Amino acid sequence: MQDNSNKYFAFISYSHKDIEWAKWLSGKLEKYTVPRNVLPETLKNELLVSKKRLFPVFRDQDELPTSADLSNAIVEALRTSNCLLVICSPNATQSQWVNEEIRQYKAMGRTSRILAVLVSGEPNTDGEKECFPPALRYEVTADGKITDQRVEPLAADLRAATAPKDKKAHDTLDKEFLRIAAGVWGVGFDTLFQREYRRRMRQLKQRVFITAVSIIALLRNL
Repeated sequence: MQDNSNKYFAFISYSHKDIEWAKWLSGKLEKYTVPRNVLPETLKNELLVSKKRLFPVFRDQDELPTSADLSNAIVEALRTSNCLLVICSPNATQSQWVNEEIRQYKAMGRTSRILAVLVSGEPNTDGEKECFPPALRYEVTADGKITDQRVEPLAADLRAATAPKDKKAHDTLDKEFLRIAAGVWGVGFDTLFQREYRRRMRQLKQRVFITAVSIIALLRNL
């Protein structure tokens, strides 16, 4: 039986100091169209699969309340999200709420559906440059306890870029975004990368053909 409980493709967890990265990631995901015939292996929600677009994505746009617990709306969004994307930076390690969102998601038994998105800092250094929050670095029990057993999360590395619109790191951003999209859609990175490459080659050939036809038509009218 298909599991139709998920409402969102992804929940983006981030420190509000990294909001530009969160905006970039949510915008890129929601505009991305999955290449035809690339069927997900792990995404079981029929409604989401039928869309062929990675929309919707949950990104909290307001500061979380100062209470000790996540709001019911945030917990429900976590519960109904197919995967959790964590914007990882030293800012994230200092955020109580990023750590709590990871802890809650892992306690739901979804550790394998978490992808770290590195934007700055260094993972697993336990110092001021540490970019993995504690709940991401360690296993979490079903009752929500963070253990002392280390884990290595799946990760996409955007640290070559200084900002989401860093033109010098365009190729890295494109490649790592596809790694994220593959994780969200539920396919292997190589599968999506190769299909995306072929799609772009077809689009390039079409543009070249249209340009050539336009030039020929212009020359004939001279």
